[in-house]
Amino acid sequence: MRFVRASTETVPAHRTLLVWILACACHALPCVAAAQDPAPEPADLARYRFGPIHFTPVLQIRNIGVDTNVFNQAEEPEQDFTASIGPAADYWVRLGRVRVHGKTSLDYNYFQEFKTQRSFGTENEVRAELPLNRLQPFVHGMYVNTSRRPDFEIDVRTRHRTTRLGAGVDVRALSRTVFRLEGEESRLRFNEGAVFFGTNLADALDRRSRSYRVSVRHALTPLTTFVVQTEQQEDRFDISFDRNADSYRVLPGFELDPRALIAGRAFVGYRSFTTLDPDVPDFDGVVALVEAEYTLRATKFGLAVQRDAWYSYELEEPFFIVTELTLQVTQKVTTNWDTVGRMSRQLLAYQQRQSAGGSERTDTVWAFGGGVGRRVGRTARIGINVDHLRRESPRAPARGYNGWRIGGSVTYGVQGS
Repeated sequence: MRFVRASTETVPAHRTLLVWILACACHALPCVAAAQDPAPEPADLARYRFGPIHFTPVLQIRNIGVDTNVFNQAEEPEQDFTASIGPAADYWVRLGRVRVHGKTSLDYNYFQEFKTQRSFGTENEVRAELPLNRLQPFVHGMYVNTSRRPDFEIDVRTRHRTTRLGAGVDVRALSRTVFRLEGEESRLRFNEGAVFFGTNLADALDRRSRSYRVSVRHALTPLTTFVVQTEQQEDRFDISFDRNADSYRVLPGFELDPRALIAGRAFVGYRSFTTLDPDVPDFDGVVALVEAEYTLRATKFGLAVQRDAWYSYELEEPFFIVTELTLQVTQKVTTNWDTVGRMSRQLLAYQQRQSAGGSERTDTVWAFGGGVGRRVGRTARIGINVDHLRRESPRAPARGYNGWRIGGSVTYGVQGS
């Protein structure tokens, strides 16, 4: 049997944190349930209606300002004026018994000096379902075409495309219990010629993934669902066959409606990640996905936790275990003014090939920031933000960097509370 421990010095602390989060969620659940009342369907809250189509359009202008390290370089960082602008929309369609919900967005990323970094991008998601008596079949899809940085570790902005298509069925066994069966296939493709630190990203990371999920969903309240999900996944690479892997997850947790007192989702479970090449290590351990918000009077607390295995562009370290913690606090100062503070920490524990030798490598990415915003009317907000990013990589100094991003944002179309 082949296995590897992911960051032997930090795993116990991470497990303690994740168990603590799940315990707190369970402890808070009765209070959450007591505060929940039936609420309108999201489609009924859309700002506009055109026949069977309900939709809420949004226009966003983000990051209008200065990036002091455009390329996240360790030495001689380069500065530029940047901006990102684009429309987005949530939409709902009812055609007979068929219900469709989708999201779409377009964006243009502007750089004043480094014109090669300018780009257009789009993100699209759609889901259609057919509610029947005890069965609810559904299909869903996603298409992303963007030049933004693709993940935690790749700092180059390069064109890549992600497509995803899935289908499944919900089977209502009891009044509050639903069994869900689902299958999904996704593709990731980088533009040919995209190179980062000497590695061709298309050769290293282009792949197809298939997953099959079975879950049990029990509605504790109209806005709170307890879920136990099992998933089997296979990843097959177009060129880097030595990265092929099979894995399975078991994830229990909660889904909390956005209208609930505590909104979001919290899953903590186990993943077995088995590679098909004897030279590439395996991973078995705790994984988590937590995205939660809690509002206490005029203060909103946000918490995000992620722990999982991610593929790396590195040839000698083909994947890493990422452990991310993000905290954000938004304070409403007056009816129209608010302030926000945020911090995040990411640990990237790289897993070496058996033949590589050497000591383990763990990179740390820190982000601190804050801002102030003012709501104009009920559908517009103007904000100013300051963020500092730092990456520490003791074994790969060229991957370290520091940088500031100072700028503003304008959002029009989201109705305020």
